Amino acid sequence: MSINIVGSPIATNLGDRIGGTTSSFNSSGANLIVISMSYYSALSGLPAVSDNKGNTYIQAPTHEYENAHRFVYVLNPTVGSGHTVTVARTNSADIYPAIVIYLFSGVASHDQDGGTTSFPSDVTTVAPGLLTPVGAGALCITGMAINKADTPTVTGGLTKSDVPQSLGVCIVNSSAYIIQTSIAAFNPTWNWSTADKAATSSIIFAKAAGGAKGAKGGGKGNKGGGGVHILSPEGAILINIGNPGLDM
Repeated sequence: MSINIVGSPIATNLGDRIGGTTSSFNSSGANLIVISMSYYSALSGLPAVSDNKGNTYIQAPTHEYENAHRFVYVLNPTVGSGHTVTVARTNSADIYPAIVIYLFSGVASHDQDGGTTSFPSDVTTVAPGLLTPVGAGALCITGMAINKADTPTVTGGLTKSDVPQSLGVCIVNSSAYIIQTSIAAFNPTWNWSTADKAATSSIIFAKAAGGAKGAKGGGKGNKGGGGVHILSPEGAILINIGNPGLDM
């Protein structure tokens, strides 16, 4: 079984520097929800992520210094129409969150994750670090955070989504994914124009195993003269099966 994206990525800010709730979407058919989240981390705790379907999200490691990025995900979630996601601050500090929500089918398990920050430097390029999936057909996702009016690019032929900076509302979230066909190292590079302190993460998921192959068809029919004979103790043919040309 191969991994497939369900619908299109949902790239959005939450409309407020303290967080908020997304518009509703239809998650039917997905067995993995992954949320790429950028936020401003100075003085803030880890933002809380929840949804109206009662799913519990697993938090991958956070990579942060002022600007932060992390993934949260849930395997085999409760899905359906009218789905919404809420991101909320956990103390009084502003978080300026931006998220990209991915829905996938055909996923078996979380494989591995990684990431880094540019602390203490302002930079214009960053990579999350080398990861290699354990099997072919893996889903590989990366995301990054900066706080500049810029639109990062990414190497490696990935499909990218962006949430631009909105002053007073959110920092930048650029995220991208690829579904590999064979085992390949994953370490895409993000590039942008205006130097800033950057954070980036990556996460990999393994595909579900395919079903067993069906049994092959029966063997070819017997050619003439090749039927089954049941003999008497004296050698006479008592029963002739599958060879109408043989007289008994």
